[in-house]
Amino acid sequence: MRKKEAPRSFTLVELMVAVAVFAVGSVFVLRSFLSSASALAALEDRVSALQIAQSQMDALEEQALQGKLTVSAMTREQAAVNNRSAVKEVKVQDFYEETWQKKLLKADVSVKWQEADREKDVRVSCYIKNQK
Repeated sequence: MRKKEAPRSFTLVELMVAVAVFAVGSVFVLRSFLSSASALAALEDRVSALQIAQSQMDALEEQALQGKLTVSAMTREQAAVNNRSAVKEVKVQDFYEETWQKKLLKADVSVKWQEADREKDVRVSCYIKNQK
């Protein structure tokens, strides 16, 4: 007569090893998730700053089309990059290129803000033909 075998089950050691492997794997997944979240937040700040700089550049181009854009010293204004305090700097200067035989204006717009104890910035530059 044969003995009936008891159903095979896991030992306590096997369960502890499986839980340890799962915990280590979970830590790596969680770290990559947190890293991705912080990278996404930084990217959102850069996109917001770029939108501020681009809208200022659009305003400068509109002034040029109306013939009202003039050379100016650097101006600074307060701005907000995703609820963070930022500074928008605008500078318009003369630019003459002999090969083009045109007088252009060079416009530089930068937006600077603090992020994690570091200064971050976005810069946009453009050559504009003034209609004046």
